[in-house]
Amino acid sequence: MSDAEMGKRVMITGIGGFVGPYLAGEMLRNGYEVCGTYFAEKPSIEGIPDSMLRAADITKKEEIRSALEEFQPDYVVHLAAMSDAGESFRNRELYNKVNVEGTRNIYEALSEAGLKAKVLLAGSSHEYGIPLKIPITEDHPLNPNNPYGESKVEAERVARQHPQIKTVFARSFNHTGPGQPPNFVLPSFAHQIAMIESGKQEPVIRVGNIDAKRDFLDVRDVVRAYRLLLQKGREGEAYNVCSGESHRISDLLVEMIGMSRADIKIMRDEEKLRPVDIPELRGDNSKLKGETGWQQEISIDETMRDLLDYWRKKVSEE
Repeated sequence: MSDAEMGKRVMITGIGGFVGPYLAGEMLRNGYEVCGTYFAEKPSIEGIPDSMLRAADITKKEEIRSALEEFQPDYVVHLAAMSDAGESFRNRELYNKVNVEGTRNIYEALSEAGLKAKVLLAGSSHEYGIPLKIPITEDHPLNPNNPYGESKVEAERVARQHPQIKTVFARSFNHTGPGQPPNFVLPSFAHQIAMIESGKQEPVIRVGNIDAKRDFLDVRDVVRAYRLLLQKGREGEAYNVCSGESHRISDLLVEMIGMSRADIKIMRDEEKLRPVDIPELRGDNSKLKGETGWQQEISIDETMRDLLDYWRKKVSEE
């Protein structure tokens, strides 16, 4: 970290979510001051005093502007969002309100407050829709096939309507790790295995479409990418944040079951199937690597072991 970066202040929206505490820790370890906004319950994040955390609803511009004016950040990482693609089919209006109008409020509040903060906008691989080619590069057409992806494309369009605000766009593929809620696929598997091992669930794992192939990255690698993009990402440019490898979800489930001594069966659950699913998502991360020096450090095997250990501990405490 250069002397010029030391002590600069990063404001994270959605700091109490899954990614927020990991990003806060990454920035603190690298010499930044960290503050953030949260929506519901105030998070407890090591190294961040309560005075640097503020409740704010991103759908209410005056709350976001007040936080920006109070914290005066050098950087803003906009994580606050609705992010469950399956759920987005049932709550299209809410996804639009939070992901699109919330982003508009961030940018208008920054402009109105006269702040020159650089923004990292967290987008999604769902912006690409069904891939025309694999691996997916950043110049792939944006053609989302679910309301979540649509909201992220629209959020990016909103940001580009404010060229006076320096913005870097992160298009993140599937990321996971300890602490991710069990409505996402790998934590769902880990949670169910831990429940079965503890005798709290019958020895059956219920699944949706596990034939799909996905590009998974550990959240700890993701937040390192976000830090490097804040430091080195070019204004107006989009970067895939991904491993560059895809794994069939059924293979990962079998591997995770193999990490357990329990005798577990797999059963398809119609309620877990999405109306539209993409056969394979695999990103090209060469732009991220080439321009920031980022490298993946945590393998999918290590991530799955850590997920299992996290849920075993959590289930044992219930």
